[in-house]
Amino acid sequence: TVRFRKHMGLYEEKQVAILAKLFTYVHTDEKQQILNDALVSAVWFGEYECVKYLVQEGADLKYQSSGRSMLELAQNAIDRFSDYRVERFILDFIQNQ
Repeated sequence: TVRFRKHMGLYEEKQVAILAKLFTYVHTDEKQQILNDALVSAVWFGEYECVKYLVQEGADLKYQSSGRSMLELAQNAIDRFSDYRVERFILDFIQNQ
């Protein structure tokens, strides 16, 4: 993830395209859990476009991983990459609900 930060736009577009393709193979009964698990990883690594896509597809920003909220997980991207986009997205999403 770190080495691609210089080329984020193209990199994130490709990630979203891959996610979209992979989700065509996910069984409906498993989709919500897989969306939420993928959201955890995307938030943790600050993958902004992936987070937006996953939420659009139905991932739950209220989902917790090991007792940690999405905002707490987003702190990793801030600490490691100085990337606040995911945190801002989550805060905006919560505020507009």
